[in-house]
Amino acid sequence: MGDKKDKLSKMIKKIREAPTSLRHKLDSTINSVVALTGMRPDSFPYLSGDGFRQIADWVYDETGTCRPSEIKEGQLVFLKADKVEEWFGNIHPKINYRYTLISHNSDYNITEADLNFIDDKIIHWYAQNVKVVHPQLTPIPIGINNLYLNYTERSSLFRKLNRIIPVRKNRIIFAFSISTNPTERQPAHDVLTSLPVADNTEWIRDRYRYLRTVRNYKFIAAPDGNGNDDPRRWQAMYVGVVPIVTRTASMEYFKSLGLPLYIIDDWRELARLEEKDLERIYDELKDGFGRAELYADFWVDKIKQNDK
Repeated sequence: MGDKKDKLSKMIKKIREAPTSLRHKLDSTINSVVALTGMRPDSFPYLSGDGFRQIADWVYDETGTCRPSEIKEGQLVFLKADKVEEWFGNIHPKINYRYTLISHNSDYNITEADLNFIDDKIIHWYAQNVKVVHPQLTPIPIGINNLYLNYTERSSLFRKLNRIIPVRKNRIIFAFSISTNPTERQPAHDVLTSLPVADNTEWIRDRYRYLRTVRNYKFIAAPDGNGNDDPRRWQAMYVGVVPIVTRTASMEYFKSLGLPLYIIDDWRELARLEEKDLERIYDELKDGFGRAELYADFWVDKIKQNDK
C-alpha cells in the first residue's frame, strides 16, 4: 500500500502543476486511479464519510465484510448505512462484545424503526441522516463528497477559495434538482423563485466555479435530497455561506453545537425576509464558521472519547 500511496502522491503533484486547460481531464483520471487502487483517502481537515471510515477498527461496506467473532470490546465499526438491516439481521447477533457503531456513506435515513436495533451491545451509534432522538444515537455530518468519488473536492480547493474573502450579497442563492426529492424540493423551488431576495443559478459542473459563485452570497437554500443532509451544505459552510435548511433532528443537533445553519419549518417563512434581515441573520451566525465542530478533528475526538 505504501508504494501505491507514493505513486498517487506523485500523480497528484503533477496534476496540481498542470495547466488549467488540462486539469479537468487529469482530475477525472485521478478519480479512476484512486478507485482502481482501492484507496479511500480522507478529506482532513474537512469532514467526509471516508474520514469516519478511516478511524474504524472494522469496515462493513461494498468493499467487503468483517469477521464478527473477531470484534473486541470497545472497538469501532464503520457500517455503510444502507446495510443497516443486513448488519443487524446477520452480523450483530454474532458479535460477543460491546462496540461503537458509525453509519455513513449512504442516503439511508435513521428513523424511529431503527431504534429497535439498539441493544446492550451498542455502546453508542453515530449516524448520518438522523431523523429521531435517542440517548445512544448521535447525528454526524455528511461532510463533503468522498475523494475517491470526486477528487476535485480536495482540501486545497477550499484553501484556494478562501484566500480572498468576497464582498457577499445579502441574498439567497439556490441551485438544486427537484427530481431528487419532489416532496421537499418542489415547494422550496416554488417559494424561492417568487422571492425578490433569491437568485436561481444553473448547476455548474466544475466544482471550483460552482463554489466561487456560491461564496458571493451569504445564504444558500439547501432542501433535503435523498437524505436529510447534503454535501452542498458543508461545502457552503466551508466557504462562509449559511445553508437554509428545514428542521430535522440532525440539523437541530448541529445548530445546538453552534454551526452556522438557518433552520426553518416551512419555506414560506422566507417570504417575510428582506436583504436587511438576511444581513442581520448572517451577522448573528457568522461566528459559527470558526467553530471546531465544523471540522473532522472535533468529531474524531468525540467518537474516540466516547469509545473509551
